Amino acid sequence: MDVIPAEQIRSQALTSTRLVQAYINRIRLVNIDLNAVVHECFESAVEEAQKIDEYVQDIDKDSEEFLNLPQSKPLLGVPFLSKDNLRTKGLVCIAGHPKLVNDPPSERMLKLCTDSKKLELYFCV
Repeated sequence: MDVIPAEQIRSQALTSTRLVQAYINRIRLVNIDLNAVVHECFESAVEEAQKIDEYVQDIDKDSEEFLNLPQSKPLLGVPFLSKDNLRTKGLVCIAGHPKLVNDPPSERMLKLCTDSKKLELYFCV
């Protein structure tokens, strides 16, 4: 896995907000033809990215917490997409089955990501 963007975010050579905005711009460009992104949660993704940028800016760079970020949160600030068959807070998960159209959203996927402390940013699109 390429962790260069995460390294750049930790070193403040790149902001998570800028990276997320680049992802959003690319999604908007290609999704016209692909029609692959069914839920656009761009606003919340930018808000989460801004929180991460503040965290990285404010953290003591000599602290154990900062020095352990590559192990504890290796993808901090790096957005990702998930399929709509993963139950995600605030989104309906139908997984291609019409019977699930009215299935209530779940926090399970987001909880798995944040509980593992591997991914701090859940980029929902």
